[in-house]
Amino acid sequence: MFIKEPTEQLRDVLIKICRSKVMRQQYRVEAAGAGLASKEQTHQDLPTHWNSTHEMCVDVSGKRVVLDNIMDQYADDIGHDALPDLEWHAINGVSTFLRVLR
Repeated sequence: MFIKEPTEQLRDVLIKICRSKVMRQQYRVEAAGAGLASKEQTHQDLPTHWNSTHEMCVDVSGKRVVLDNIMDQYADDIGHDALPDLEWHAINGVSTFLRVLR
């Protein structure tokens, strides 16, 4: 549960951003403002493929500021606020664990 919930919330956020043209545009604006090289959306995983979950967790680590800003701005549309530090720590832990499996 400690690991499952944050990754499911993150997956849900990424799906909602992908489905909303307004959020996708804001994502690009936020990414440009954060100085990210890529303005493309974060990799979305397939929950049944651990390697895609690893890629998602690695990708979001560098885009946390952008995702937090999007979650704060569109909290009503997404269904919750930005992920707290403890959940981001769990996501980084998932990434580390899955990297060992690769």
